Amino acid sequence: MIKQKFETVRSFLLLALILLSIFQAGILLVYQNSGYPAGFMSAIFPGRSNQYSFDMNEAKDVIRKPSVVAASEGKYGPRWIVDRETPWYEELCREFSYYMAKVLSGASRNEESRQYSAQEWYNCAVSKKAFLFSYVKNVDMELFTWLFGIQGQGGGTGFTGIFKAALLYEESPNDNEMVVCITDGVIIQKHIIRTGNLDRKELSEIIGSLSGNMRSRTYGAIGDYFSGTATSPDILYIYSFSMIKDSMAGFYDLQCRVPQEVIAADPYDVADRNAVAMAMLGNESYESDAGGDGSIVFVNLNNIYRINEDGMLQYRYKPSGGSLPKGNAGEAFAEALGFIYKYGRIRLTGDADIVLTGMEETDGSYEFYFDYYYKEHPIITDYSTTAGGGGTGTVTSYGHAITIEAAGGRVISADWLIRRFSRDNEILRNYDFIRAHEMMVNVFRNDGMLDVVGGEDFSVSGAGIGYRITEGMKKTQLLVPVWIFRTNVEGYRQIVLEMQ
Repeated sequence: MIKQKFETVRSFLLLALILLSIFQAGILLVYQNSGYPAGFMSAIFPGRSNQYSFDMNEAKDVIRKPSVVAASEGKYGPRWIVDRETPWYEELCREFSYYMAKVLSGASRNEESRQYSAQEWYNCAVSKKAFLFSYVKNVDMELFTWLFGIQGQGGGTGFTGIFKAALLYEESPNDNEMVVCITDGVIIQKHIIRTGNLDRKELSEIIGSLSGNMRSRTYGAIGDYFSGTATSPDILYIYSFSMIKDSMAGFYDLQCRVPQEVIAADPYDVADRNAVAMAMLGNESYESDAGGDGSIVFVNLNNIYRINEDGMLQYRYKPSGGSLPKGNAGEAFAEALGFIYKYGRIRLTGDADIVLTGMEETDGSYEFYFDYYYKEHPIITDYSTTAGGGGTGTVTSYGHAITIEAAGGRVISADWLIRRFSRDNEILRNYDFIRAHEMMVNVFRNDGMLDVVGGEDFSVSGAGIGYRITEGMKKTQLLVPVWIFRTNVEGYRQIVLEMQ
């Protein structure tokens, strides 16, 4: 009897030791990844870290939306940029998701395929009655299918990714089918797909609502009125279709500031550093110190965070041995997205959105580029700083607001120019595109390079109105609207001109 009780007690002790070992292993594993056993602990004690959690599916739903959604009445007719704050925007984005899923899963008929050019895209999509969807650049197919939860890698379409798409809602003679044009910037395909949630009548009603809204700004397309020019024919520009041609309209200035949450009033004060850590690191454990150049540094087992006084966050992973698995683009992007969203960091941006603007694949990792947008207007980054150089005076230049290198298992490095944006005064400015285009040409003329503009190889691939963050800016600065032209000339890839 005594022996039986002893065996029972010993069994319970062995079980307890096994559970304790698993518990400790979980803590060590998560600590190596994030410096604090938050994920493991929250799995056992739900609710412990809710204030720092985020929903990956919600984050994916935001980041995967096209950077511009537009409606077109066809050649010589008005177009409208669909505002993100209208209910039509969400409805149209759901339609876009539906049709892309059908095409990339092989549930459509491929009616036509041709080589891509800006002129061909204008002919196929922009010159038609259509709803237009576009990303800043082609979104890699592996990443695109992960973002939208699409099985397979393109349904045998041959696309490398998705760059632009158009719903040609009046093209099909059958009300139950939709004609969809898609391009990856290499080929253009025309597909026939069973109609989604919005039929032809409902899409026409959205066009009617946009047309009847006096506050909806109208756009023309370069290809409508200018043929054979070096400027891409599918570029949309603000154009008045009224009898009275007025080239003045209101555009908002933006207040751009370093969020107070990431500024330590006194970097040498532990309490001030801890306040910043709460905003940026959530419940990660760390050791902190002042960087000596106005920065503050947080370090734990495998991670180094440096937050400079100009709001530049620099993160570096400290490997503890062994190589990281590269994984696929979706797995790596999940890590990048988590870096932006976790601990509520995404809320630091205020009125601006964060948009994916590029991706590059290396031998062992992926690099993702993000930029700020205010509505449909890009906020470009043209920023140089010596911050984070350890007092060496080394200048680092940044062409994107956020650059994140990640592999399948974690973020390897990140540089994030943290800014909060808020809308300021609305000022009347001249939006005459012809005048702005001439100003762009004058840049080449003044530099003695007018012959380049007249050359056969010269092209303008992008033009529009946006904002720019520049080096040397104060912790608070007013951003005013500017013209942004993109050309194929080295040294003039991005020409920024002040709006009058």
